Amino acid sequence: MRASKAMRLRALIEALAEYLEDREALEAPELFRAWDSEDEYQTGIRVRYEGRLYRCLQDHRAQPGWTPDAAASLWARVAIKEEIG
Repeated sequence: MRASKAMRLRALIEALAEYLEDREALEAPELFRAWDSEDEYQTGIRVRYEGRLYRCLQDHRAQPGWTPDAAASLWARVAIKEEIG
């Protein structure tokens, strides 16, 4: 497969992954783009960071110290609450 086609397919996969419910997304975090300290993020999108998924809480331009695990005002870890019953 050519690199250009692989890049187009990756972009399509990432776009479609946004439609997954959190439970499904947690089964395949590799479908989501990796967090990058130079990217811009919009509220609600999910990214992969150190093998975990995080949801963006507010629009922002990332900076090196604002990693998803360290910037609680910007990111929330995606998790499924266990049902009690």
